[in-house]
Amino acid sequence: RCGLPHRPGSLHAHTARTSLGVMDMDDDDTTAGPDASTEGAYVRFGQIAATGPDFDALGEGMAKGNIHIAGREDGDRFDLSAGSEATRQRQEALLQEFENRRRQRALAVTTDDKEVRRQLRELGEPMTLFAEKEMERRDRLRKLLAALDELDGGVLPVPDEALVVENVDVQRELFYTEGTAGLMRARAAVASYSLPRAAARVAMAKKRRVDPNVDEVAELDAAAAATARFATECSQIGDERPLSTCRFSPGDGGGLVLTAGWSGTLRLWRTDDAGKR
Repeated sequence: RCGLPHRPGSLHAHTARTSLGVMDMDDDDTTAGPDASTEGAYVRFGQIAATGPDFDALGEGMAKGNIHIAGREDGDRFDLSAGSEATRQRQEALLQEFENRRRQRALAVTTDDKEVRRQLRELGEPMTLFAEKEMERRDRLRKLLAALDELDGGVLPVPDEALVVENVDVQRELFYTEGTAGLMRARAAVASYSLPRAAARVAMAKKRRVDPNVDEVAELDAAAAATARFATECSQIGDERPLSTCRFSPGDGGGLVLTAGWSGTLRLWRTDDAGKR
């Protein structure tokens, strides 16, 4: 039971009177208290119908179709709605497409266009379609092989030449190639010329490093300042490979220039017009 106290002129009294006037109560147990205009009057409602201890809410919900449980006469499975069925079909189509793409990526298809055409012919497919290029034809073969693999029938006949296995013995041993007499003489001449000069250069560098009167930084700065006043007189490509050395002729005041490059070629140039001599 619930009670709504009200007083004349108050919001509660107005609400109680309005509810009492518009509600059509069929319950005989519904009673109204004293006159609504009486001070401290109550509007009382009896017990709500069909809510007693014997009320079967589950049965009433099943009768109205609001509750579905297993074990009914029409079976344990219920048909999906149109929207749910369409969603399920879209999901299955997406999963199938992803699986087909995975198969296509896993398949190894030859890049030889003649072999692609031959395999298409063996599968009973046209070798080429209108305006189809090599890459498109290869993709079409890959899709066909993926579809056949899905049906468990896409094994192509393996050509006999593909089964040939060649065993190549790899030799792993140390061996020397005997050089010619001319190569030996040339290397001996290079060593006799280069090694003494390299030793002298290293000794001079060590001596200059311990000499307190030698300032290498000042010498480098002086050389950089001197080259800053140079101007380009002419330009010429000295070699196909990078140049390794360049020397001016000392006898004629630098009238000739000798260049040597990584290609092993020596070239002599004139300094007046940068022409070969």
